[in-house]
Amino acid sequence: MNEQLTYAILQFGPGWNTANHPAAYLALARGYLEAGDALVDRLPHDLGTSYHPLVMPIMFLYRHAIELSLKALIRVEREKGVTAKQGFENREHGLAILLRFAAQHLPPETVLSEPYRSVVEIFDTIDDRSYDCRYPTANDGRSPSRATWSFEVFPFRAAISAAREEISGKVVLDLIRRSSADEERERMKAVLSVLT
Repeated sequence: MNEQLTYAILQFGPGWNTANHPAAYLALARGYLEAGDALVDRLPHDLGTSYHPLVMPIMFLYRHAIELSLKALIRVEREKGVTAKQGFENREHGLAILLRFAAQHLPPETVLSEPYRSVVEIFDTIDDRSYDCRYPTANDGRSPSRATWSFEVFPFRAAISAAREEISGKVVLDLIRRSSADEERERMKAVLSVLT
């Protein structure tokens, strides 16, 4: 997957704003995902729901990987002309909102898996606006919602693993490949129409 992401980022060459390309979002998402995994590997296996100072950083890393993967989906569709408020995906952090927007604009044959949708739903319940996993208080000064729930990291990591292909960009890369093939077909049609 890393070689495909690198290729997808580099194939546009100088002059292309690669920072806004969906593959750049995926490369970063994959980094957050792997960083979360590395921290989980440092936790004691008998942790259960006990407090550990790495749990919230792990949750933030996983959540941000998912957010970036959703934003990559939106960027793929934006490049194909889907309109939304310019920069909508940069300002929006609600995972359910991002998922709903992405799902509305994906081609009908593109299906997001149940594990991916489930992980988005879990995070939207835990930390809908990306504050609770990052700060000791919510954005409005209230105690974050995590004060009322207990959490087991290892089963959650298994849920993340079930959605790993999509978080790492399988759907986005398929869409990029498909759109590149369509563009190539259109170029060939144009060439053939001039030649005939």
